[in-house]
Amino acid sequence: MKRTRGKKGRITGRVIDQTAFAQIKELIGDEPKTRDMLIEHLHKIQDSYHYISNRHIMALAKIMNLSMAAVYETATFYHHFDVTHEKETPPPEITVRVCESVTCEMFGAKKLINELKLATNSKKIRIQPVPCVGRCAAAPVAVAGTNPIEHAQPEDVL
Repeated sequence: MKRTRGKKGRITGRVIDQTAFAQIKELIGDEPKTRDMLIEHLHKIQDSYHYISNRHIMALAKIMNLSMAAVYETATFYHHFDVTHEKETPPPEITVRVCESVTCEMFGAKKLINELKLATNSKKIRIQPVPCVGRCAAAPVAVAGTNPIEHAQPEDVL
């Protein structure tokens, strides 16, 4: 935190939430804080809290000595991370991602998404259409948490 020139006591920049800072520091522990570990640390946050808040991003950036932009851009680039903003409600703990690429769409991804949405409580389970998950030979594909379900049918997912 910097003080503005000539104005004592006035802090500029973002103030790190100390609770989030302590949580992330404990979560990462003694693991390396190098840039190549960023995705690994983001996975730990996602796995522990089921989402990544702006407070987590700011704390992780401080701990790893990276810009908040670098951490945010990485976290929002991958569909595995659920980044929430300050006033957003965190997503449900369970997320089912359904591939909606061309191949999966040809094998019924839209129908699968609609049937899953009708069969689930959106406050407990989130059904999320996502781009290719890299399993085109087994279309349609759903990923429940971190578990891929090939040739997915609603009864397989639920």
